[in-house]
Amino acid sequence: MANTPTDRRLANLLAYHENAAAAIRATLALLSVTQRHAHKNGHDHALPAMFEAAIAIDATRRAKAPTTRRKAPPTTKAGLLAQRQATVEFLGEFAANTPRLPADATGRRKLGVLIAHGYLKRKGDGFVRTAKPYHIDPKAAT
Repeated sequence: MANTPTDRRLANLLAYHENAAAAIRATLALLSVTQRHAHKNGHDHALPAMFEAAIAIDATRRAKAPTTRRKAPPTTKAGLLAQRQATVEFLGEFAANTPRLPADATGRRKLGVLIAHGYLKRKGDGFVRTAKPYHIDPKAAT
């Protein structure tokens, strides 16, 4: 066989599909060592004992899992205003010229949103306040 890019690609594809066929053969060998399992529709289906045990374990796990998701607590107008006031206080910690990092992890979580909206920008190893004003409109907090 010539050593062209097409030949190499075909050889790689052949090796890939030979590996896939070997995996299928191994799966069939596992399934051949089985016990018969009757389905509700009347058909017999071969399942190895280890697969049946895994299915049983998964069924017990699913039975214990909650069926509904937790809902977030309702947001009140006062809560929104408090969040916005906390953001104003957080932004007040930053100067326009002196770069600074937030002191705690809670502050670090806020940085991404404030940078994306243009209230802070990175300068050196810290962040500085931009000239963009942050307004709190009590009427809009609904």
